[in-house]
Amino acid sequence: MNAPTMTRIDIFKLNVGIIIPFKVALGMIGHCEKILIRIHSSDGINGLDEGAAMSFITGETQATSFEAAKDMVRLMIGKNRLAIEEPLRDLGRMARTVWFAWATARPTSSP
Repeated sequence: MNAPTMTRIDIFKLNVGIIIPFKVALGMIGHCEKILIRIHSSDGINGLDEGAAMSFITGETQATSFEAAKDMVRLMIGKNRLAIEEPLRDLGRMARTVWFAWATARPTSSP
């Protein structure tokens, strides 16, 4: 029997208003900008998860999270959904590469 693989991953943007806004140290939270991810597998089992960009804390936005998720999907399609370690290692390598590129970038001067 073949291992079940991730065959399709859907990514959605979801904006959620909060009925009763709440206060955190950095201000009031009145809405959440989320990313929903649905994973389809070859054995018919689907999974759903979400993440919320917290731009006021991390600098991430819904738009940057959405684009990062699209990049990550390419690493996960076709992978065994039961062996999550492999795609996680790939994601870790991708994150280290992005961090290194950012950390070593030098501003260019304009002419």
